[in-house]
Amino acid sequence: MKNGTIQIEGVEYEWSVYRQPRWTGDGIPLGLAILVKAVKASGRELVLEFVLDPKRPGDMQQHQQGRVANRRLTVCIQNAMTAGWDPESRGKPFFFTAGPVHPNSNGMPSNPARKV
Repeated sequence: MKNGTIQIEGVEYEWSVYRQPRWTGDGIPLGLAILVKAVKASGRELVLEFVLDPKRPGDMQQHQQGRVANRRLTVCIQNAMTAGWDPESRGKPFFFTAGPVHPNSNGMPSNPARKV
């Protein structure tokens, strides 16, 4: 699936694939990126950038395309909010490094945000 909606704490969000996993011209792999915005707000968008984990065969580019569980999306959106994303504010998209699509059982890595 390449788009959908998800509800978090009574607010509905639309999500869609912003970027499929790919290689840059320099041979650097870029992971899946998901664009998120609140349905009833015309504010700032969120871009969740997932990293490829070379230790997990399931995270190779051809396997990562568009496969993020709703529970994982919910956690990533909540983490982005904690890091400063406000869907009702105005401005450029908020880019958030969400870690791997499938985090390990030890928990999720720290999630630094970067504003572009």
